[in-house]
Amino acid sequence: MPILPLLIALLAQDPSFHVHRLGDEDVAVREEATRALVEMGEGVLPLLDDARRSADPEVSARAEQIRIEILEIVPYGARLDPARMRLASLELDLVRGECSRGDWTPDPGDMPYFLALLDASCADLRSFRERIGVLGAVHAHLPFQADDRVRLAQICSRAIPSLDSGSTGDTEPIVMEILECVSTFEPLPWTDDDVEGFRRAWTNLSESRDSTTRERVARLLSHVPYHLAESLLAKLASDPNGCVAYAALSVVGEQHPEAAQAGWRALFERTVNIDTRRRIAGAASMCGDRDSLVFLFEQLQSDDPQAHRCATWQLMGPLGVPPPYDEIRAEGSSGRVIRDMRGKLLDSWVGILDGLRWDPETRVWSLEPQGER
Repeated sequence: MPILPLLIALLAQDPSFHVHRLGDEDVAVREEATRALVEMGEGVLPLLDDARRSADPEVSARAEQIRIEILEIVPYGARLDPARMRLASLELDLVRGECSRGDWTPDPGDMPYFLALLDASCADLRSFRERIGVLGAVHAHLPFQADDRVRLAQICSRAIPSLDSGSTGDTEPIVMEILECVSTFEPLPWTDDDVEGFRRAWTNLSESRDSTTRERVARLLSHVPYHLAESLLAKLASDPNGCVAYAALSVVGEQHPEAAQAGWRALFERTVNIDTRRRIAGAASMCGDRDSLVFLFEQLQSDDPQAHRCATWQLMGPLGVPPPYDEIRAEGSSGRVIRDMRGKLLDSWVGILDGLRWDPETRVWSLEPQGER
């Protein structure tokens, strides 16, 4: 038997030979190598893991495609167009740039394929972070159906528990980035299992030693189910770092003012800086806290220009007074306009402060009808 055909036959059974051919200049050779590796099955997965880290984007993308097809995540017939090839090789800046320029037009097969890529990396922390980062950058351009949202929630619920157990040190920033990215999507269809998986990650991060991480968690509370946000608020509202507590109370108070009222009061009482106390009082009065409203009116009547200027701004919201932005633009300065607004507030409200009542629906203070006082 001639040696050359025998050698070719032997090479055809060697997965390393076909992995090397994934980067061949000839498209037909690359396709033949792809088919051969898919047919070899799970035995080639260790080699594919190395190939996925190749500096050649063609090799890394094809290795990822083959791995997914072997795991039967997507059928072999799903061809990769150039845009999806770049998604698979995680060239985030290129994808984002093409989206922003309008050069990339998604097709209906992009979202299912990308969710399959995401699903395949649930146990790989950095890979999951990178891929969900791409999805976060381009999801507005993709056909995002209800079923896709359900599947994304399921994928995240599987991935997050595998991440949160190590959410310290080097792992913590990555978990934080993942949760921030998930929060940018349309509200996901949370289930009890999803909430439990996410709850552990959120709780770990809310207890981080890094105050910046705790503040990032606080600013995302509006993106989780209310009962989860409420349990986290109880922790974050008493955070020793005032910025963390302020962020948490601001976010939750925007949607659920009654839940934040006690927290605002406690934060107000432990805050020393007078400028910060005025801002806190403004937010607390928007949640129905009468003592904060009274404090602002006291500041409004102060002889300190800084005090009554700040109080004027803080009182407009809870009293339902539109800020005079047009007048300020026309004037070119806010000085006289704010002084005039202060005078109007004093004339209109100070004498009837006791008659003001909080309306939780409109979230403004208004005068009770005469018969009810």
